[in-house]
Amino acid sequence: MAAYDSIMATSRKKGYKEVKSHSHYNDPIERTQGRPAGNSRRWGDASPAVQEQVIQALIESSQQHGLNTSDTARILAIVRAESGFNPDAASSESAAGFGQFLDGTREDHGVDKKDMFDIPSNAGAVVEYYMKCKKKAESEGLYGTGKDARTYKYYHDGLNSDGKDYGGTANFNKPDGVSEWIHKIEDALNPNYVPGVKEQSREGSNDCADVSSLLPGELESEDERNGYWCGQGMSM
Repeated sequence: MAAYDSIMATSRKKGYKEVKSHSHYNDPIERTQGRPAGNSRRWGDASPAVQEQVIQALIESSQQHGLNTSDTARILAIVRAESGFNPDAASSESAAGFGQFLDGTREDHGVDKKDMFDIPSNAGAVVEYYMKCKKKAESEGLYGTGKDARTYKYYHDGLNSDGKDYGGTANFNKPDGVSEWIHKIEDALNPNYVPGVKEQSREGSNDCADVSSLLPGELESEDERNGYWCGQGMSM
C-alpha cells in the first residue's frame, strides 16, 4: 500500500559483533511456505511486503483495542524504532520480534516462545504493552511530548524502570528517533491531512473540526466516525 511506503525501513542496520548466550540473534529463521519472514535478524532487514504485513497487523490490533489514529501512529513509531518492522528481528540480548520484547515481557503478555516471531501474536502484545506504558505515563500527570517520551521510556526500559535509564529517553529524542516519526506516521495514516486541524487539537483547543470525509475508513474509531477531530476525541 502506497500510504505505508513513506514509513517503512529502507535500509538495514549492521549486525552485532558479539551476542549473549541467551540472545535469539543466531536462532534460525523459520521459512515455511506462506510465512512472512525477515531476511535476517537485523533491524529493518525485511521486504516491503513483509513490513506491510507487520504494519497492517498493528493497525488492526489497535482498532480491536479501540485506539485512535493518534495512538496507532505512536505504536508504529515505536515498532519502527525497535525493529524497522522486521518480524524476525533480534538483539544481542534476549529482545526479539518486531516489538523487541525481552523473554519475561513476552511471556507476561501471553506470547509463547514458539510464537516470539509470530506477527499476529506480537501485534496484540505490543498494543497491550503500549497501553500499559501510556497509562502509567498519564498517571504521572504528563501530557503531550512529555507523555510520549515517558511512554516510550517505559516501553523500552521497562514498566519498573523508574529512576533508571536504559536508553529509552535518548532513543526517543535522537535524530530519526521515535519523536520525529510520530507525526510523520500520523500524516501517512491521514494522507488528506488538513494543515491546522491537528495543531489545534495538540494545543488543547476546544474547537472541533469536521474532518469525517478525510479520515481513512479502516482507521476510524467510534469518535472519528462521529465526524469530529476534537481535543478529547483525538487525545495525545
